[in-house]
Amino acid sequence: MHNPADFPRRVLLTVSGLTPQIITETIYALAVNRAVPFLPTRLVVMTTSDGANRVRLTLSGSAPGWLARLREDYQLPPIAFNPADLSTLADRSGAALADIRTDADNVAAADAITEMVRELTADADCALHVSLAGGRKTLGFFAAYALSLYGRAQDRLSHVLVSPEFESNPDFYYPTPYDQVIYTRERAPLNTRDARVSLADIPFVRMRGGLSEALRTGRASYAEAVAAVQGQLDPPRLVIDRSTRTVRVGRSSIELDPSLLAFYLWFARKCGTAEPRIGMSETGRQFIERRHTAAFLEEYGRWVNVTERPELIDALKNGMDLPYFRSKRAKLNRILRSRIIDPSPERYLIQRFGRRGRAEYGVELPRETVSIIE
Repeated sequence: MHNPADFPRRVLLTVSGLTPQIITETIYALAVNRAVPFLPTRLVVMTTSDGANRVRLTLSGSAPGWLARLREDYQLPPIAFNPADLSTLADRSGAALADIRTDADNVAAADAITEMVRELTADADCALHVSLAGGRKTLGFFAAYALSLYGRAQDRLSHVLVSPEFESNPDFYYPTPYDQVIYTRERAPLNTRDARVSLADIPFVRMRGGLSEALRTGRASYAEAVAAVQGQLDPPRLVIDRSTRTVRVGRSSIELDPSLLAFYLWFARKCGTAEPRIGMSETGRQFIERRHTAAFLEEYGRWVNVTERPELIDALKNGMDLPYFRSKRAKLNRILRSRIIDPSPERYLIQRFGRRGRAEYGVELPRETVSIIE
């Protein structure tokens, strides 16, 4: 099911400025002036404190209550628009923004819009429609790009088009089904019944499939989400810093305990070598050969005295036994998968290759993409 009109929850998200008229114009174009109407069940408006005040005074309530009047004029079903759905953009300190003027304001607005789109698109039973009309151009751009990052097959993007003589007229909210006279700045009369309002659908590239699970399910800044998608286009880059016991992939920095870091270094040093993988039979009681195990012990021994770890000596006395190996690999991969903000985190994990009974393990990265800081 990809037809937006068929979804039980249908959300219209607008990034409004000082012209709340674009909200009723967009709802009219979606619900009245389309062959297949999209009837929003919920309205979400993101705006500045000045814009929020104008929305409250003109659209909400009953005086003049243009949202309720639109529904009444065209017999539209209820549209949920709760106080929490009027989201006022705020700066880093939480203070409401009256306008978007500085770089810091732009960053805060971008992050808020990105998080709202991520949250709305997390609902599989919801179709999201984002309108670019109204607000500063940068806010419209952020809304469009956030939808490109997180949008699904049922989500849409549009811009409302209004007859030139009615465009930006503070008294015009939508074409009425009856005669209603308003005036231009030059005091020329206009009949709102004659207005033409339509939507221009804007195609966009859906990049959701390129986002990691961490980005799709957890809060991330606009910059982090963009960097993650860019990482899909850029070659991989892995940096392991022994001095700080950290693994760095893009903007992700992950601190590991000595045993896990030694385990990862064991594989990372083999990337791009003549023998890039480590083999182990998974039938019976099998071990990784001692010649491979010695490399792990050498790495681990840089942090701890392995001779004082009897449990480790026992696990590795015949090579590395299968339970120990599986435990370390599973724990390490789980940490990396949950912490790496990258469209393809799997490429940084210790992967299994080959058939059961004669499996091999390795990190499939080219040698030139791996840096180890000693």
